[in-house]
Amino acid sequence: MYNLFLLFKNINNYGLVVVIKILFFEAYYTLKYLDLDSLKYEDKQSNTYEATKEQKEYNAPYIPTPYYFLKIASDFLKDKKMNDIFFMDLGCGYSRTQHFFSDKFKSFFFGVDIDKNIISELKKKKIKSSIFLHLDLRKKKSLKKIIEIIKKNKKEKNLIIFFSDSIDLTLLKKILMNISKIFSFNCILINLKNKKIFTKKYKTVFNKTFNNYQRNIMVIKSNE
Repeated sequence: MYNLFLLFKNINNYGLVVVIKILFFEAYYTLKYLDLDSLKYEDKQSNTYEATKEQKEYNAPYIPTPYYFLKIASDFLKDKKMNDIFFMDLGCGYSRTQHFFSDKFKSFFFGVDIDKNIISELKKKKIKSSIFLHLDLRKKKSLKKIIEIIKKNKKEKNLIIFFSDSIDLTLLKKILMNISKIFSFNCILINLKNKKIFTKKYKTVFNKTFNNYQRNIMVIKSNE
């Protein structure tokens, strides 16, 4: 119910038509995947949603990315004929992205989250072609672990990195910079507050903005 409250709280940011589409896709895909876990709002091991907006800290609570937004991003990947993908969700929560993108593409999924209880629940499900890790992305050893997993499992797959409503843009920039030294990738960014931080090093290949320009879906591509 809290996620529904947040959606209607942001109706002016997205517009009524978009909110209706979000509700439709939420109902359709929740029933299709029977994915009730991803509807949870979880801030037991993080700051509250309101606190992260005020303090701009990394440890944001788990809030699911609307299926409608995932549909828009997947349509872009399909248009670019990226069927075989290594999908890395840094801040995966209950990992609705795994359900959605594994259904749409041939894929290997790598999910990372700061909430150890969520990761523990995901590991118990033993989801095929998936790895889930409890990591604090602010620590250097976590970044090394991420790169190690990519090297071992990416192979010839297209690397897709996913961030939704990222709080710490400096941390995000650092992570992408280090990964780009080794791999080329496309990065899907949801609700990026400051697009200019990525305009020089990366090429913007897709950008959809809603009523409020800070509510957006953007895909950037690293240099080959």
